[in-house]
Amino acid sequence: MVAGKKLSPAEKYLMARTYEYIRNKKMEAPKLWKGEVRDHVHECLGFAKSTISAVWGHWEKHHDPEFAELKPVYQATKIATGYDHLVYFAPPYHPELQPIELIWAHVKNQVADDPASSMPELKAKIDATFDTVVSDTWINAFEHVQTFEEKYIQQADACELAAEAVDDVDGGVRDAEEGDNTEHEGSDFNDEE
Repeated sequence: MVAGKKLSPAEKYLMARTYEYIRNKKMEAPKLWKGEVRDHVHECLGFAKSTISAVWGHWEKHHDPEFAELKPVYQATKIATGYDHLVYFAPPYHPELQPIELIWAHVKNQVADDPASSMPELKAKIDATFDTVVSDTWINAFEHVQTFEEKYIQQADACELAAEAVDDVDGGVRDAEEGDNTEHEGSDFNDEE
């Protein structure tokens, strides 16, 4: 296997199914560990062991029916979808897209302005501060988040994706997959050990 070569969906499928087959066969002999299964797949198919681990982890997460059943479904999601609303979960590393973060900041700042000297006093201050959170506070937080959403949407529209057209030497346009090595460092499926 050539290092750095992007795996096709068929190769990923072959690797995952081989791993699954060997793992299931070896479950009958419990002395076999995941590392040994990975070694067998490496011997059979010639893929790098690190690539096998990456592909299998991704495969197991997205194709395992048990994993799908264990995925949490929140009551708020059930209620919202019951009324035909779409529910999106914003990434946790973008707090500026979470209105609740602004509400928490409001509450924490109000309490921090006049520190409590005891736990009962702190509880009373927190409760009093939550009473100051009114509809206008939520609306302001929501509108603030919308400004960031609009900015991100504009930036996304301005960016050309790698999968989109790439300028040809002749000035024409062709698909990026036609002969270009579009694989980037940090890809989930690098073939390096």
